[in-house]
Amino acid sequence: MKKGTFFLVTCLVAILFIAGCSHCKPYDDAAKGPVAVTAFVLHFEQRGIDEGAVRAGLGAPWYDSLVGWPQVERGAVFEYAPLQTETFETAAKAFDRAYEIQNKTKAWRVEPMFEMPTPIEKGNPLADAKPAPEAQVHDDWSLKQIRASEAWTSIRSTCGQSSPNCKKGQEAYGVSIAHLDTGYTQHPENWQFMQVMGEDVPVVDVARGHDYCDNEKDPKDKLPTGLLDFPGHGTGSSSVIVSPEGCQLEGNNIKCVSGVGRGAQIVPLRVNTSVIVFNPRNLARAIQDVADGKIKGQPQLVSIAMGGFPSIALERAVKSAEDNGVLIIAASGNNIGFVVWPAQFPSVIAVAATNVHCQPWEFSSCGPAVAISAPGESVWRAQLDKKHAWAFINSMSDGTTFATGHTAGAAALWMVRHQAEFDRLKQDKKQYLITEAFRYALKESSWRPGTKNPDGTYCTNAAWDYRYGPGILDAARLLEVQLDFDKIEQIKMAREESVQLPLFSTLYRVDADKKRTMEKGRFERDYQSLFDSPGKKRAARLEDTSRFETEIMYLYTMNAGFRQRVDTQVRGEKRDLAAPSVFESLRPEDLSPTLRKYLTQ
Repeated sequence: MKKGTFFLVTCLVAILFIAGCSHCKPYDDAAKGPVAVTAFVLHFEQRGIDEGAVRAGLGAPWYDSLVGWPQVERGAVFEYAPLQTETFETAAKAFDRAYEIQNKTKAWRVEPMFEMPTPIEKGNPLADAKPAPEAQVHDDWSLKQIRASEAWTSIRSTCGQSSPNCKKGQEAYGVSIAHLDTGYTQHPENWQFMQVMGEDVPVVDVARGHDYCDNEKDPKDKLPTGLLDFPGHGTGSSSVIVSPEGCQLEGNNIKCVSGVGRGAQIVPLRVNTSVIVFNPRNLARAIQDVADGKIKGQPQLVSIAMGGFPSIALERAVKSAEDNGVLIIAASGNNIGFVVWPAQFPSVIAVAATNVHCQPWEFSSCGPAVAISAPGESVWRAQLDKKHAWAFINSMSDGTTFATGHTAGAAALWMVRHQAEFDRLKQDKKQYLITEAFRYALKESSWRPGTKNPDGTYCTNAAWDYRYGPGILDAARLLEVQLDFDKIEQIKMAREESVQLPLFSTLYRVDADKKRTMEKGRFERDYQSLFDSPGKKRAARLEDTSRFETEIMYLYTMNAGFRQRVDTQVRGEKRDLAAPSVFESLRPEDLSPTLRKYLTQ
């Protein structure tokens, strides 16, 4: 099947399910059809693996691409991409191909890089939003909810006299934000220039960007016109980060878009053609390039308004970014009941969404991984109107995309405030504490409706749901939190992570402030119990089962029944789940033949 046909079929399946009911599981069903694999990523435990030896083990022809990724501490990584994108009848067969490659090359892990629709389990992402009247009238409601104006004033009142940050509208100047999305357009809300020391400085710095989809220098949004393509997503998501204050569009009765991190620069990295299609390959490569300092100007802040299933390639990239002092802000997810990846990784700040009434947006993902909530429902943002020849307009939209943008803008201000401290951390080789420091500052500065609502807000004082994080973003208080790096290092050390199970372990969270600890070996025991059953001839061994981790987590993302059973195990509600009860929600063809054979041995 040709790639275009695959996407047409997948989209039609998704549309049918979305239109049919508001709580169906279209992602589960759409994923059972053909899947496209853009590459296979091979992970080795050793460094310095010879490319020629890997190619020989693969038996790959010369025209198939085999590229070594930057050497990371945990071992060599190679990307094997056949000349043409491979389409497999099912994801299970793609995983079986990965195990075949693993056997041939003796790699630690091999995983397929899928390209497929992002999760949708509840609500209709195509439905027209019905904004609250307060949001419709007041285009700055989201800025008031997070006290952005007070944060800007705080920066200007404490900067040096000669600093560009003292100029109104340039409070976050000096911070570069790697914006991983669908690319840029010349929308007036973003396509502006700042006057800094007599020079014109672009708000969107295209010269430093890159297109990972087409391997081109110019990351311009190609504006696809499919029903599920959401053209101009990168334009809208970046506008709530950096758009100058006030209206940039000409005309009467136009609502304005104002970014939180005004003065910062966006470095557009085009990693996807559509936000509703997830490609972890491009995302991981872009994050790794930022982590390795390969992007000109070396951005120290990353904003990601997309997500999907996990991969070790993605986990290694975000971990490398954290280790190198790069702060990643990512969307928790829309229209699905769990936090997607990369937001779910401990090395990333996951953001959920609120509405004009200071309550969680009903279609926002939530869970223990969420670090903060920020405005995401009925947010004013830049848009392109495909019904009128891609005219530039401003309109309201919903999604954790915009909550991520508000938080990324606040993070830019926070980095300006603490830049001297971060420079000292880098000198002491402790830049790896920056992500945890931001998470700590978010928690300490957050607010909840009914405590002391910010001026100009329209809050209903219902009890806060802590599944959406400790509270709502307060950009002004965020700047005032004192950073005790000794305490922050202790919090980071208490984080529960696993080298053997880097994906499965992300399902667990421990609150270090509450002095809770996890019993030693819990990840491994819970994971191995998935494979044990009364009729199994031998007990599952981690050295045998760990190779299936990516497939297990793919099934977790795709199948709601399987996910519910695993979550029951993770929460400790039933610790004796046997393999049949965990896997019974899956059809035999959902499992790779290799995994199916192991379960029946």
